[in-house]
Amino acid sequence: MQIRLKNIESFLLNRDWTIDQEYGRLFNKFMPPSSIDIDADFFLEIPKTETSGFHKYALGLTEVIAEIYADIITSDDLVNLFSQERAVFSFRIADLDTVQNSLALKRYKAGIDSVFSIVKNVVIFISSKQQIFGNAKNEVINYINGCRAYQTQPGSYILKFGLPDIKVDLFADESVPNKLFEVLNFINTVVIDTPISSINEDHIKSYSSIINVELFTAIKNLYKNVDLRDGDFSILEIKKFNTVPAKKIAKHMTHLDNYIKTVKKILLEEIPLSITGIITRCDSKNPENGGSIQVETYIADEKEIVIVKLDNKIYPKAVTAHRLGKEVSITGNAIQRPNNYNIYEPSEFIVI
Repeated sequence: MQIRLKNIESFLLNRDWTIDQEYGRLFNKFMPPSSIDIDADFFLEIPKTETSGFHKYALGLTEVIAEIYADIITSDDLVNLFSQERAVFSFRIADLDTVQNSLALKRYKAGIDSVFSIVKNVVIFISSKQQIFGNAKNEVINYINGCRAYQTQPGSYILKFGLPDIKVDLFADESVPNKLFEVLNFINTVVIDTPISSINEDHIKSYSSIINVELFTAIKNLYKNVDLRDGDFSILEIKKFNTVPAKKIAKHMTHLDNYIKTVKKILLEEIPLSITGIITRCDSKNPENGGSIQVETYIADEKEIVIVKLDNKIYPKAVTAHRLGKEVSITGNAIQRPNNYNIYEPSEFIVI
């Protein structure tokens, strides 16, 4: 990995370091902000160009800078940050199971799976702009291919991931790391303090750029599957460092679950579900009166089963599509059941 000079300079300048460009012919002098508890005459010599030997010198700089910011950053973080256009997302698990800097394999796997689901749903949310039922398969594949899993570090148990700092939507300035922080912080500060009885259409519309059912559910599942009770989430970028404590959310998981259910119920009444898939079963004792079909499809990139009730005019078309193995496109308001979605009066049914 090749450390980039511009990333080192940007990191320091975004943390209020000042630069003296007249210091020398080969180096710039960077002086720390007064907020850092360090000797008054301390400064860093940063090369003006990436000449021969720069990488080795830069590795030494990462050790020094990491020591200055020892509470929140490691030298490995900085090497990754300075050499790749990726933010460092991590979450720390702090409980009795992690005091020896190890973690049960089941919880480790759950953590990896949960982060994958969270990142995927952030990409879908940014790309589709939908609060529910969004799809962005190609964008998810492209972004996930650029993500990396980093070595963990001692101290409780910390899982780290490199999230590319790239646009997933060419027409928006939102990045995955920024959106992820916004949502985690929103859950920690707003969702937890919002009475369930006050959630209505206006509330959902007011936070339309933050509330997403699938993403909130993925975050809830991380807490549940990893058994996350204490720790924190952090996102380290060239320009900033953000952290969200995990303990407050952990204490209000029932509230978060009820919040998601309430929001989803309201959105299901307002936003039609549009699906494309293969009919796997036709079920009717009296076809002249219509019948039900079972469609296998993907909703927010997750395989789902949708049961659709059809009248006697459309049901024969569904039977033919099932026999020929053709895909169908269906739109209608949905109701969620424990194992599937139901659409009772589709507004559109098309055999593709």
